[in-house]
Amino acid sequence: MSEHGAQPSAAIVLRRAAQGAAREECQHAPFSYCAIPDVASELVAGFAPAEESRPPEVLLWSSTLRLCSAFVDANRKESHIARRAHQRRAQREAFLRAQLEPEEMVVAHHGAVMVTERRVLFAWDLYRVPDGPSWFGDAIPFEEVARWSLGRRHDERPLLHLEHPTHVRTERVPAHTLLWFHWGNAEAEVLHDDVTLAFAGKRDEAFRATLNRLQYMNIPRGGDFLVALPGTREERTRSSRAYSRRLWPPPRMSLRDGNDIGGRGRG
Repeated sequence: MSEHGAQPSAAIVLRRAAQGAAREECQHAPFSYCAIPDVASELVAGFAPAEESRPPEVLLWSSTLRLCSAFVDANRKESHIARRAHQRRAQREAFLRAQLEPEEMVVAHHGAVMVTERRVLFAWDLYRVPDGPSWFGDAIPFEEVARWSLGRRHDERPLLHLEHPTHVRTERVPAHTLLWFHWGNAEAEVLHDDVTLAFAGKRDEAFRATLNRLQYMNIPRGGDFLVALPGTREERTRSSRAYSRRLWPPPRMSLRDGNDIGGRGRG
């Protein structure tokens, strides 16, 4: 018997059992958050008139189990991806630091760009099966920069274009070429006399350190540029489609039933 002298309905009993089982299940799950329905917040004086009209609560229990399992699978996958990303960043930083000269001091480092008081170093990887990523890099001394330009992407992320004497860089190139057809993967030494460095944002410490050094040394500056996406937004999204589905639509209201738009009777 409840406080008000009435026996709880079967739906309420099932909901309480489902909540307890869901909480016990989620306590063993390797994540810190799990959505468990709060029955007490929906009950008023031990009863809720809407409880009698709800479908059997076995569906709620099944949905709760699927929700918990999805959280577990997502966290396991995310931890694996995070481990690989952390390992990749550590390998890249170790490679860049191995390129430093004696007594060369790092001023700033972010992502694939490392800035010292003498040079700006950057690294890239060429994935080799089954060895995994193989790191390559190049360094541009500030004294070699003939001209630089400031650019930005369509999302306002900054770019720095540096012109310098010819450097040789290892890159991925097509293994075979016939007329205008290219196929296969190969590596080759490619000559470059410029480089465009991409940064995460205007607050990127590597971007700020490189920009300040270029301005401090009074290196000639070229015109600003913008790297935009091809076409307009309408052209890029012309073939995309969006699907929506209404879940549990509200019941249709009719003025014949004495209900207006606000849900009140005619009185």
